[in-house]
Amino acid sequence: MNYLEYIALFTTTIEAIKYLRKLEDLKVDAEAIPMPRKLSSSCGIAISFSLKDDPSRIVDQSIRQLYRVEGDQYILLLQNEEG
Repeated sequence: MNYLEYIALFTTTIEAIKYLRKLEDLKVDAEAIPMPRKLSSSCGIAISFSLKDDPSRIVDQSIRQLYRVEGDQYILLLQNEEG
């Protein structure tokens, strides 16, 4: 199975950094990236990561939106108004 690329958006930078640390602890290939303009007009960071399997095992309440990346398209997988 191939790796799939994901981008997680957060309400605050602190939440994004905490999530990045969580992924690193789980040995998930992840990095902080500038917020893609296609996804939000606000400045900030997002977390980009790659997985072979379903991302639901690592999703938590801090994620505001989760997208799967397909080429230059972003497919919304999760929208959490409380994140």
